[in-house]
Amino acid sequence: MYIHPDEYSYVEGEWIGDQKQVQRLHETKRPVLSGNFLAVEGFYAADLEWSVFKEDGSLGGSLSFLIKPDLFLAPIILPHSNEPYEFWIMDPDGTILYDQDI
Repeated sequence: MYIHPDEYSYVEGEWIGDQKQVQRLHETKRPVLSGNFLAVEGFYAADLEWSVFKEDGSLGGSLSFLIKPDLFLAPIILPHSNEPYEFWIMDPDGTILYDQDI
């Protein structure tokens, strides 16, 4: 297991097998993009799980790429922050993913 950046090394060994996207990857053996959820690291994120296969073709595990919505969306939104309107983005479950006032 490899965790980067090092500031999140404290999550090594945490169980993530109950997360929907991890379960779906193991069922389908295909890459999965999750919805917004509270990651074991303690922040809300979307997770891109990418299958990793052994030489014999069996599933060996996965790479997990956590995406913080506010950091991911900022380069798109910030150039427009001086406009006479405000941006906010809400997940279908009602979670605010980005609000320039927060």
